[in-house]
Amino acid sequence: MGLAYACLDTADPERADLYAMWVDPSARRSGFGRAIVDRVAEWALSAGARRLVLEVTEGNHAARGLYERTGFVPTGERSPLRPGSSLFVLAMGLDLSDRKPGGGGD
Repeated sequence: MGLAYACLDTADPERADLYAMWVDPSARRSGFGRAIVDRVAEWALSAGARRLVLEVTEGNHAARGLYERTGFVPTGERSPLRPGSSLFVLAMGLDLSDRKPGGGGD
């Protein structure tokens, strides 16, 4: 029904990056995306990270809304999707310091 790819930042052990996330269209708006984000956050915290960072394509309002509902906030960083692209991505971060492993953020 969905997948995510995340890893620890080798230069900053307190940072984990969520690079890819996808939810099958039939499962969207059902809480599955939130469950994936929560599970990635739990993994990152258990691995020693204190923040989770991602980039969302500007104009992808559904994805940005999900990330905002799960606690991510814009960092103020904006960059091209790839060199030469007219699409831009917005960096967002989630502070994991108030979470407990296995407990989510609520």
